[in-house]
Amino acid sequence: MAAPQITLAELVDVVRRSDTIVLPIYLDTEKEQDKHGNLREAYALARQQLAMLAAESGNEIYQARKIKDLEGVYQQVIRNLSTVYSIGYRPANLVRDGSWRAVTVQLIGHPELAARAKRGYYRK
Repeated sequence: MAAPQITLAELVDVVRRSDTIVLPIYLDTEKEQDKHGNLREAYALARQQLAMLAAESGNEIYQARKIKDLEGVYQQVIRNLSTVYSIGYRPANLVRDGSWRAVTVQLIGHPELAARAKRGYYRK
């Protein structure tokens, strides 16, 4: 039985509507595969799509140049997951209309730190 297929737009929507953390890892096999045909555009598209999924969930794309580099990437993911925080706020607009609400997280007074967060949420 084949797995259900969804479009990238549908997947992005699922990520936007959920509280899921997406941590895409890109294993760079481009040079190896390019020996068998020109796939540069396909690899560029794949990187772009993974970056889009990461950004929608408030994360970054992780990259490994070789399979042996994956261990270091996994350790970086674990390190980053150990610094995940939940924050809350009370919106001024209390209407529950299902619309998209953009949110920006800023760390005031700490220029050495960076916050990665979802770009917003749907008001349910």
